[in-house]
Order: sequence, then structure tokens, then C-alpha cells
Amino acid sequence: MVSAHDGVATTFDERCELLEDALMRQSLHREVLYKTLALCQERRELSAVETAMAAFPEFAEATQSQYHLISVLVDAGGLARFFLDEAGDPIDPDAFEGLSEDEADDLVFGEAYETTEVGCALVQRHDPRARLAELMEREPHRAAVYRDLLSMCAERPRTYGEIDQVLRGSEALVREEDGRRVVMQPSVLVDRLQRAAGLVWQNAWKTTPEGKEYLERNDEKGVTDGSKRSGDQR
Repeated sequence: MVSAHDGVATTFDERCELLEDALMRQSLHREVLYKTLALCQERRELSAVETAMAAFPEFAEATQSQYHLISVLVDAGGLARFFLDEAGDPIDPDAFEGLSEDEADDLVFGEAYETTEVGCALVQRHDPRARLAELMEREPHRAAVYRDLLSMCAERPRTYGEIDQVLRGSEALVREEDGRRVVMQPSVLVDRLQRAAGLVWQNAWKTTPEGKEYLERNDEKGVTDGSKRSGDQR
């Protein structure tokens, strides 16, 4: 795979692949990185980006600082970094030519970030609305259960124990493997909804704004596939 630092011209698809790999490498950071790309489609100064990132619900589980995660996106080609002068204007890169490190540092009074063309493509590709729709289309036999989990966690935050109680015995947990019926743990469905940006962990499982929007657009069915109504299991 071509590295973003190799200095080798890569195709647009290859650059998307590099950024995709950076986004998916660490599950705890996936949504924070995605939301940072979406946020910086409009150029923002570093302090504003860091403040917004700290407010992301998913950032509570992050193991790295905002600046480190921003740098991951820069290195992967998803964000462009701009150095700012005292007036807050971008400094022409040519202004650093021939300067020592200390002299260059004296020119810089701040930083700003903007999502690149590749970053914008990944924002569109991983739009939460598209991810939820794809999950439902990929697993139509579980769609009603996924909707019920979203509804359940939209009513109020839920513990995993509450979710487990509702899903135990559901046919939605059964999959075929080599001709055998294998029963999955309820956590598998929770994880898939989290990866699709439908659920988020904030000391309990909560439905995201995107998950609530999905419910509003698809407000027509209750739970099927043998699961119980979540409202009966509080």
C-alpha cells in the first residue's frame, strides 16, 4: 500500500483507501475521526476543532488527545493543515523556505484545518444515514429488531443488561453456519448499530440523533422476529 508520506503520486481511490484504513484502524476513535472530517468541511481554527471534538459523545472513550487524532487525519490525507500568522491569515508555505526551525516557529501564531477532497468523499461514503440504511438492507430479517433497539434507547438510556433481557430468545440472534444454527450474543447487534452510528455509549446505550432521524423516517413497524416489545421490559 502506498503511504501518504512516500511522495509518490497516488490515484484518488488509493488516497481514499489510505484514509479509510486510518478511520477504521481503531474502533474507539472511528466516530470521532469521522465527525472531525465532517466538522472541518468548513475551515476551522485548532481551538474550535478541539473544543468541538471534546463535545462528541464518542470522545469520552478515546485514548488519544484531540491534537493526536487531528494529526492522524492530516497524515492520512483527510485534513489539510494551515499555519496562521498573527492576523489569523494562512501563511504561504514559501515563507518558511530557508528559515531555521526557530525562525519558522516565530512566524506561526495558530493552526487551522480543512477537510480535503478525499476527506469529503469519505464523509459522504460513511454518512450515518447511509450506514443505517445499508445495515437494514443487508439484514432485512433483523431490521425490525434494530428499529426496536433504536426506539428502546431513544426512550431513555439503557444498560446492556436491559438490552440483553429484551433480545434473549429472539430469532434475530440466530445465524446459519455450516448448516448449523448458531446463537449470537445480543452484543453483536448492539455493536452493529454502534458501527452504523445508530447507538452511542454514554454510561449507557443511547440512540444518536441520526438514529432518531432514521426512526422518524421509518415509523411504521414494531418488533417482529420473535423479540419482545422493549417498552414491556423496563
